Amino acid sequence: MGMPRGIYRGKNNSNYGKRYIQRSKIYPELEKLTSEQVAWIAGIIEGEGSFIAEKRRNGEFATRVYASARITVNMTDRDVIEKLAELAGGRVNLERQKAPNRKDQWKWTFRGYENVIILTDLLRPWMFERRTGQLDHMLVVVNEVRQEVWDSTSATKVNEG
Repeated sequence: MGMPRGIYRGKNNSNYGKRYIQRSKIYPELEKLTSEQVAWIAGIIEGEGSFIAEKRRNGEFATRVYASARITVNMTDRDVIEKLAELAGGRVNLERQKAPNRKDQWKWTFRGYENVIILTDLLRPWMFERRTGQLDHMLVVVNEVRQEVWDSTSATKVNEG
């Protein structure tokens, strides 16, 4: 079985090191998911996944704040990670472990604000309380930053006029 489209395999792939940014791409795979597929994805994320919100500035003295939301799953089972990417989109990387007694891990990363909103809306009915709390926290952090940026942009436009 080949890798799903739009995926890098890690350091051994010739594409390693290229920037892989999908800011405005909505994954069409999300529209085609069945109820059973959403339940399977939720089960994998419930057991092995993470909901991550990052808030950062672009440089030490930068006034602009950025926020990003992403969902990740790390595991040693390549076939499961590939199936996640096939069903939902996202990207797959191989993360080599430095310790000799540790297995290499495959990492599925799903990002892009619109994509994450669509996927979390689909997953929410299948998630348990603890993961739903993490999901909500991620969305709150990202939405707060997005609102701050929106407010500061609106205030600047009002003051200029």
